[in-house]
Amino acid sequence: MRLTLPINHEKGPLVKVVQLTALSDNYTQVIVCPQTNQALFVDAPSADVIMSYVHKTGVEPIAVFNTHHHYDHTAGNQELCQKYPMTVYALRQDGVKIGGDISFVGEGDVISVGVLKLRALAVPGHTAGHLALYGHGALFCGDALFCAGCGCLFEGDYQQLFDSLQKLRGFSDETAVYFGHEYAEENLAFALTLEPDNTEAQKKLKEVRGKNRQDLSRLAATIGDEKKYNPFFRWDAPPMLTGLRHKGVNGLDSPLNVFTAIRELRDDF
Repeated sequence: MRLTLPINHEKGPLVKVVQLTALSDNYTQVIVCPQTNQALFVDAPSADVIMSYVHKTGVEPIAVFNTHHHYDHTAGNQELCQKYPMTVYALRQDGVKIGGDISFVGEGDVISVGVLKLRALAVPGHTAGHLALYGHGALFCGDALFCAGCGCLFEGDYQQLFDSLQKLRGFSDETAVYFGHEYAEENLAFALTLEPDNTEAQKKLKEVRGKNRQDLSRLAATIGDEKKYNPFFRWDAPPMLTGLRHKGVNGLDSPLNVFTAIRELRDDF
């Protein structure tokens, strides 16, 4: 369980974030308003994990925010809503696939958790409709972004995914970032096949290698960190271009083509 307290890189109240591990490699983030003790859960892969946390801490569970429709992010919705008076927020186009009673949100919509205000962001690519959530210096990415990686294409296209990663890369370096899955070790191993001399990737891999899920869930991450070693943020970094050329990749004449080449290599890794 990862605790970040406080986060406040912009004007507004402090926010407490707790990260829960679920299933084999999923994460649920708990966003708690310190003033009201109300809590929103980013994705619900396991109702049991969330209910256990509520029981132990006494937070008031008021909402689930589904980043996208995949079942490993929504499986707990129904059971949670049967036990607590919770609102489920999701993208309208995902409503049929997710099922149940949903409050639809999209780009720019604001969700309140006590006195906290969080804004939904459209980041399609991994799926045709995918949302992230941002507020008070923290960014919750679901499967749009991972430590040293990004979600593979299931329904979207390369342009969508690239545009979404551009949007996420545009956040300030100090922005705390939270991911939907734990794939850091494999992602960093791939990153080093493209940039073997990237000392930041080497250092991060050393940090994560051999750690258990709970220890990994406590590691801090920021947008600035990801810019140093995440291949999907480094489409315009000269060492990345050199690494791709050494692998015999041609047609690197646009940022989108570079990004696409990186994604295709990662798919085959």
